[in-house]
Amino acid sequence: MGAGRLLAFAQALGALGRIAVGHWSDRIGSRLRPMRQLALAITSVVALTAAGAAASLSWPADAALVAACSITASPNGLAFTSTAELAGPAWAGRALGIQNTGQNLTAAATPPLLGALITATGYPLAFALAAAFAATGALVTPPDSLGAPETG
Repeated sequence: MGAGRLLAFAQALGALGRIAVGHWSDRIGSRLRPMRQLALAITSVVALTAAGAAASLSWPADAALVAACSITASPNGLAFTSTAELAGPAWAGRALGIQNTGQNLTAAATPPLLGALITATGYPLAFALAAAFAATGALVTPPDSLGAPETG
């Protein structure tokens, strides 16, 4: 399978993952608990990608990269939903605007910064840094929305 097809497959898995994660969060009555759990899973998968790249193991690194592309897309809807829920009706629009602006600024800055890092050091360090950011995300995500009781 060519690289383009492989990444298209990963993105399709990510789209299905977003739907499944939304269903999961609705079922358990929490947005943030799944986000924390997914951040930990993302940390593991991206760390495996870094290890595969460092060891020059092509197929394990490729498989981990497909998994990483898929799983990193899955919590996106939870971030928007939890932002609006935490902000409440009076502040939801402003909160979503701030969240979306921050996310877009980060998304715009990441490719050139990681490209420079990859050029200077190679892929393993870039993937390891991405795993560290995912781990940090898991640590700073509150356990649940406003202390609401969880049903699952």
